[in-house]
Amino acid sequence: SSTTTTHKNHAKMAYLITVHNRRTIHDGAHLLKSLMETSQPGEQNTAVILIHVDHRVGIANPAEVAKNDTLKNQFLYHESPLRRYVDACLANSCAHHKTTGANKNKKNSVLLEVHSHFAPKWSKWSMNDPTLWAMEYLLYHPQFQHDTNQLRLGKSTTTNPPPVPAPWDTFINLSGDTLPITSASRISQLFNPID
Repeated sequence: SSTTTTHKNHAKMAYLITVHNRRTIHDGAHLLKSLMETSQPGEQNTAVILIHVDHRVGIANPAEVAKNDTLKNQFLYHESPLRRYVDACLANSCAHHKTTGANKNKKNSVLLEVHSHFAPKWSKWSMNDPTLWAMEYLLYHPQFQHDTNQLRLGKSTTTNPPPVPAPWDTFINLSGDTLPITSASRISQLFNPID
């Protein structure tokens, strides 16, 4: 039997979208919109979308930028269509920031978070830092923990509680300039862990 009845034939996806300049921030808004609008709806988390904004163009506020001219590019995300779309999604309950409380049963339950931890250098190992951070975050942060033994069994006994659905099945790393050519629901079908 399937561990998730509401997602038969669909994997729960975890996406990382990395943005590092004006173009990837702008295009990232289109990518995020496509993922959000075509995700498989359900009662539990159907997708996790993490956005990593390069620290050099990151999430500085206008007051910090006004005080220090070297921070002028850090305001790129703040005034971007990507930020406006993220804020609109969080404000209108098409996504949520944490998996606690009333957010657990949203109709389109997509966990959406924006982070800014690294400033990778082009063609250097540091370009891997956001991806490695996201994988570690998805594996070890308490909000993504689940009982893997029960998930493997896919069934319950009288002595064991029913299996807990995994927060995500498949991780996909995307650049902000990745333009969508298929729906998030179709991607979820392609990575269905039950097949």
